[in-house]
Amino acid sequence: MRTWGNISPTPPALRPKGRGIIPLEIKKLQLLKINYLVTGAVNDADDYYSIVIDILDVSNGKFVNSDNELVPGRQPDLNKGVSALVTRFLSGMTSQGGTVAQKGNVRDSYRIGDTGPAGGLIFYDKGNNSDGWRYLEAAPQDLGQAEWAGHENENIGIVVSGTGTETGRGKRNTQLIVDAFKRRAYTGRAAQLCASFNYGCYTDWFLPSKDELDLMYKNLAIKGVGGFTGGWYWSSSEYSNSFAWVQVFSDGNQHTGSKSNRPSYVRAVRAF
Repeated sequence: MRTWGNISPTPPALRPKGRGIIPLEIKKLQLLKINYLVTGAVNDADDYYSIVIDILDVSNGKFVNSDNELVPGRQPDLNKGVSALVTRFLSGMTSQGGTVAQKGNVRDSYRIGDTGPAGGLIFYDKGNNSDGWRYLEAAPQDLGQAEWAGHENENIGIVVSGTGTETGRGKRNTQLIVDAFKRRAYTGRAAQLCASFNYGCYTDWFLPSKDELDLMYKNLAIKGVGGFTGGWYWSSSEYSNSFAWVQVFSDGNQHTGSKSNRPSYVRAVRAF
């Protein structure tokens, strides 16, 4: 078995794109008979840094093991956090029979408020893994403010048919919105910001549905966790051609808001 690299930054040509490596670079690694690639990333999360270390299985181009740490943003704390994470990561790394295992560092379960795999905050556990996910993780900061959509003219709104409000629908909602807006050459809208978000080496973020947004409010914001404002936050759930569901994080009320001329806050989430 050959493991390439150390915990220093991965060379640009091999740097992960989302949760994978460019196929051509995978082929190069395979030709060099390198089985595993160890790489890491440090991401700014407001007053904190999210540190992630991953093992890439070169045979299939997937990240098979990871560990992460959320540390205060001061330089001494960052240095200590990186050092502690690397030490813990290396002490858990073993090799046997051509495989790499990360003993005790890959978590099987999370609690509400824990740091998730991408460095965000866990805000929902449905109790079992079904449809490819069990937990919902919120990004550690807002993506700013944006409109939900925009009017083609003063009287006709944009209809994105098929969005739902229930928990588990946010990802599908976001894809429907992105596809619809692509045909209209829209850019910078709330769902698009989430779909293009790259954080913690993950690119599978989406705009939460109405019910997912409410869970984020109840399990994080109301407890003072997550750095939320008291403003309006968009959901990916459409109400009508001119309105979509929003939630006011100062009091938790949900109501409809105009898709255009009403920029509201955007917080991306992901399911895993």
